[in-house]
Amino acid sequence: MKMCINQLKSKTDTIDFKECTQWKNDPPKRLDAKTIRAFIFQCRNIPAADDSGTSDCFITVWNPDGILHKTKVIEETLNPIYMETIQF
Repeated sequence: MKMCINQLKSKTDTIDFKECTQWKNDPPKRLDAKTIRAFIFQCRNIPAADDSGTSDCFITVWNPDGILHKTKVIEETLNPIYMETIQF
């Protein structure tokens, strides 16, 4: 990811990214691998999807490598509590 932060003097000003040193260099070919850990706690006010006015809630998380994690399904609620940790 390349980022260039500039402060514009007015709303009509434009940024010339060619002037930013970050944009002159190519990014590295392969970035170091990192571990991401997420704690999935709860959801609130999920829209109703069932005829009973509730939902069967679950969360799906994936990364760019295609690794997929799906939480357990919590049935008939609009405010599920998961208490799950996932790590990629």
